[in-house]
Amino acid sequence: MAQILTRNNDILWKLIDGKVVLLDMDEAMAMTLNDVGSHIWMALERQKTHEELVQDVRGCPVQLLV
Repeated sequence: MAQILTRNNDILWKLIDGKVVLLDMDEAMAMTLNDVGSHIWMALERQKTHEELVQDVRGCPVQLLV
């Protein structure tokens, strides 16, 4: 059976200037994702299988992957 990937609902996040900023209140840690990480986080708005996520990343604009 395919593994289902999803966002961690315990992590607060906000999109700022095209980048996702994550805030983990339990760990008192903030992190800004790069373009690819932000694309993946946004793609996981709904649950996906690993293969669906790979296809999504393959379809993203080339400039995100360079």
